Amino acid sequence: MELFLIFSILITLAAFCSYLNIKFLKLPSRISLMMLGVLAAAGMIVTGFFSSGFTEMIREKLTLIDFSEFLLGILLSFLLFAGCHHVSIPDLKK
Repeated sequence: MELFLIFSILITLAAFCSYLNIKFLKLPSRISLMMLGVLAAAGMIVTGFFSSGFTEMIREKLTLIDFSEFLLGILLSFLLFAGCHHVSIPDLKK
C-alpha cells in the first residue's frame, strides 16, 4: 500500500466514525475520535498476532517517514491553526 492510500483510508475512516458519532452516539467529537484511535491501535495489535506480514508492512512504511520533517514541516502548522480556534480573545486581554 502506498502512503497516500493509507492516509486516505484513515481520513475516510475518521469521517465515517464522526458521522456515526453524530447520528447515534452523540459524544463530543474529540472523545469519539480518541475512541477511533484506540480501536485502530487495538485492531493493528490483534492483526499483528495473526499476520506478521501486515506488521512488517506497517514497519516498512513508518521507516520511510522522516518524522522531524513530518512534525515540523507539515503537522505543526495544522495543529497551530486548529489550536488558534480555541483561543478566547477576551481571556487573552486579561
